[in-house]
Parts: sequence; C-alpha cells; structure tokens
Amino acid sequence: MECNVDIQKYNSILQEDRVYIFLDGLDDRLDKIRSAVLQLQPFPTMEQAYAHVRREDIRQAVMITGTETTTGAVMVSRGVKMGHH
Repeated sequence: MECNVDIQKYNSILQEDRVYIFLDGLDDRLDKIRSAVLQLQPFPTMEQAYAHVRREDIRQAVMITGTETTTGAVMVSRGVKMGHH
C-alpha cells in the first residue's frame, strides 16, 4: 500500500468480508434479512448490517411473543459486565 486510496480500498474489502462472515453465521430463520442486507446499496458497513439484523430479530420476537424481549446474547453480555463490577 502506497497511498491513502490503497488503505481505504483495503479497509473497505476487510469491512465487506466482516459483513459476509457475520451474515453467514446467522440462524436460518433470518434468511430473508440476510438477503435484504446483501441487496443494500451502497454495501452496508458492519454496524449497519448488525442494526438491520437486530431490528428484524426484535420484530420477530415481538410477533411471536407479543412483547419485546431481550435476546440471550444481550443478556449474557449484560451478565458478564455486571459480574465484573
């Protein structure tokens, strides 16, 4: 890499790879949102992809239970943080 353009291009490739890895690890029940995220233009950042998936996960949870619930991953991270304080 010799200039800022090369660095930006490399970072963009890394960001895109991270989004693909994240989407590949999703449950099958989130297949539709996976497809929707991949069709976004311009290609989303990791944060944008996560936000889309998170919104859909919450929407599905509300539709199933009728109330908003906190996913296990969030509960686990909260528990870990609380345990350290």
